[in-house]
Amino acid sequence: MRASIKQVLSLTLFGLCTGLAGAYLGINQAYDRLDAELPAIIESAGCIPHS
Repeated sequence: MRASIKQVLSLTLFGLCTGLAGAYLGINQAYDRLDAELPAIIESAGCIPHS
């Protein structure tokens, strides 16, 4: 019984860690993409930033 509880907890923690790692990588990828495309989005909206 104790080994079963230990196995369930370790698999749950592994799933949680992989989910958090995936979310972190996904957020970073979205941020990088937005950062690269933001000037074009602003320009297409008709807003011209002043320099």
